[in-house]
Amino acid sequence: MPDLAAVGGITIDPREIDWHGPRGLHYRAKVRKDGSLIFKARLRSLKDLVVWASGKSNYLISKALNLIWNAAAFTYPTTYYFRLWTTTLTAASTGSTGTEAAYTGYAAVAVVANTTNFPTSSAGAAIQNATAITWPANTATVNTITYIGICDAATVGNMIYWGSITSTTVNVGDTPQINSNALTASEA
Repeated sequence: MPDLAAVGGITIDPREIDWHGPRGLHYRAKVRKDGSLIFKARLRSLKDLVVWASGKSNYLISKALNLIWNAAAFTYPTTYYFRLWTTTLTAASTGSTGTEAAYTGYAAVAVVANTTNFPTSSAGAAIQNATAITWPANTATVNTITYIGICDAATVGNMIYWGSITSTTVNVGDTPQINSNALTASEA
């Protein structure tokens, strides 16, 4: 049974509080020893950490423009590699830019580009991931992740999309994950 807080003569069960705050974060209530009620951000997935700096890479932008305006052939990747970074990414980044995560057990996550993992968009709607994207658990060596990059190779390769997240420490025993429907790609 959680601690209950009495506020203005009303008893509050912190488990029943569901509050959405700035940037869409969910907050969890906790009762302090002095009886006051405090709220802490509850991070359920990497989606909760996304800060709004993200986008397509210059590589992808050039390929799309050349495909449309020059009829230049471009074969889109059949597998995307979701990778975690400890340094800044930008539209100019490549698969070898900056420093990728290096905790013990880390590896890029391969996700096949298909309608099972990413249901089809229609009428200009955004696409979301239908399946969770889960990195291996950290078995040693703490890392602080600041960016996620989606590349066309497990190492080096070309950056396709990138996004910043709130600086997040991946401690020993943590398993980073993007929950299903937590990643949204839009051309709007």
